[in-house]
Amino acid sequence: HGHCWALLGLVGRTGAPLAGVERHENRTLAGETYKYIQWRDRRGRRITPDEHQARPGNDILLTLDRRIQRAAEEALDQAMVDVAPIAAQAVVMDVQTGEILAVANRPTHNPNDLTQLNETAFMNQAFTNRFEPGSVFKPFIAAAAMEEGTVSPQTEFFIEEHRFVVPGGRLKDDHFKSSSMMVSEIIKYSSNIGAAKMAIQLGAERTVKYLHGFGFGRHPGLDWPGIASGALRNPAKTKTIELATTAYGHGVNATALQLASAVATIGNKGVRMTPWLVREVRDSNGTPLEVFKPKVDRRVVSEETAAKTLTMMTEVTSFECLPGRTVRGNCRGTGTRARVPGHLVAGKTGTADKYIEKRGYSDTERISSFMGLAPAKDPKLAIVVVIDGPTLGPSK
Repeated sequence: HGHCWALLGLVGRTGAPLAGVERHENRTLAGETYKYIQWRDRRGRRITPDEHQARPGNDILLTLDRRIQRAAEEALDQAMVDVAPIAAQAVVMDVQTGEILAVANRPTHNPNDLTQLNETAFMNQAFTNRFEPGSVFKPFIAAAAMEEGTVSPQTEFFIEEHRFVVPGGRLKDDHFKSSSMMVSEIIKYSSNIGAAKMAIQLGAERTVKYLHGFGFGRHPGLDWPGIASGALRNPAKTKTIELATTAYGHGVNATALQLASAVATIGNKGVRMTPWLVREVRDSNGTPLEVFKPKVDRRVVSEETAAKTLTMMTEVTSFECLPGRTVRGNCRGTGTRARVPGHLVAGKTGTADKYIEKRGYSDTERISSFMGLAPAKDPKLAIVVVIDGPTLGPSK
């Protein structure tokens, strides 16, 4: 199983399934077991009928791609060395079909050594661990606003000299030298105030409706034990300050799988596909018993809106200023470290204060995330990486 046993699972010494696909699909995989007692006469001749043949278990063919899975595992191994986080997850999906091509989790465990078993290593955190996404939410807010016609990529917002007071609280942007920003710049440079103003203009009901469409706050559609639905605020009870913070991914939560599915929707021309993991069930002779196909969940935004959002996310990984626009200071987007030589990549970075049960928001612990689409001009892969509590290096 290598490192991805939190997904594939394992069985104990008696053959009992303990986790993952092994446990979830045990009825399909297990086959039959017979207890057979043989009777003989006094001379040792067998007098019972011929032995029954137990039916062997079926095989399950997953959507995972071995090469992409290996790359995801290696990337997380490197992240564990570079930034020493508490945990990390990565999900890669096929943009057009919703197939899950890779799922990686850290910390992990050697399945051959069950003596030091860590319970968290059992869990497929990419499907079950909810976290506050932070600024990766901003492109979905921009897509909703463009779909509703309240903004275009060139619409300018005054960002209030980096302090914005709303009923119930105030927001700040620390790192901008410009006092006004176009929507495309709000995404490229990740302005909290700009995103909040877009959401306030949309209103709580429309904002939550689109986030729900992208798959947040609802079951992702994948049959998996303990899979999380995440949480969005109730629009009827949402205060202005809560709507503002929702726009940049605070006070809401989601899983890495939900985030991958949502960004895949942008890459798939606005159509969300239901994530899936099992491609086929075959009998022991290799004959297909069940064959699964891609399933459309819903259209969330138009093809035109998705294309505009994709273009804005491509600017995130760019070093250049937007065409015809001079911005004082550095024009690099927040995601330039995600650049791939020879390829255009669309992406969005996010960092959120970590919410710790019974203690509230931490002043020191963060959750950093990145979602990407590659290649940007015709996306095939949706990639999400979540780094929980980085303690070293640039992601801190």
